[in-house]
Amino acid sequence: MYVRFLMVVCLLLFWVGLAAAQNYTVMDVMVAGNDRVSIASIKAVLDIVPGQTVTAGQIDQAVQDIFALGRFEDVAAELSDRNGEQILVFSVTERPLLREIRLEGEDELSEEDLRALITIKLPALYDPRKVKSTVAAFKQAYVEEGHRAAQIEPVLTTDEKNEAVLTFKIDEGANTLVGEISFDGNRVFTDKQLRGVIETRERWWLSWLTGRGTYREDMARNDVYLMQEYYHNNGYMDVEIRQPQVT
Repeated sequence: MYVRFLMVVCLLLFWVGLAAAQNYTVMDVMVAGNDRVSIASIKAVLDIVPGQTVTAGQIDQAVQDIFALGRFEDVAAELSDRNGEQILVFSVTERPLLREIRLEGEDELSEEDLRALITIKLPALYDPRKVKSTVAAFKQAYVEEGHRAAQIEPVLTTDEKNEAVLTFKIDEGANTLVGEISFDGNRVFTDKQLRGVIETRERWWLSWLTGRGTYREDMARNDVYLMQEYYHNNGYMDVEIRQPQVT
């Protein structure tokens, strides 16, 4: 089995090497599938011109250069024969044009607050990286409001013109409640004393009504500051308090 595996790998490497080394004389370079993006702007990033002899590696690089424009979902290259001449065709699939962004399911956070976190300026080409960044910003905002289980699902709806509506479907989930607050490393002050210093509280039977015991990220960060001040005011200037851990 070991010998056979080595043989297969060697054969594959040999085949890849042959493909990369093979030369093609390209008599014409064409672009297909584009609509909003001009052929001129696509060809401007290419180092391949009609009449040039190229390798498979150069064609692969050209595909990457077109994709790097950030305006396409997919880019493919194909060599076709036309009257005995090699024609290089780059087929592109353009990203849809975003016309509208909608929010569904928001309650604890206002639509205005959430829209302030969106960095996409309409109209704009759909950019998965910006969508992912927006989802992360939404989740962090919900964490700070005590909704650590919030789920954000971006849904893209595209029409026949390749124009799209992006909808962020939000499931806020239940509040994260603090079951117990404990301290580690405190020697001078008791847990009870330190609980009286911080703003975060443990849940109780009326938490569903009063909101007491809801974990909030911003409040937890402020609790660190309050504890530091408490120690400093009592003469312990070298105290070190780390950010709380939620388990």
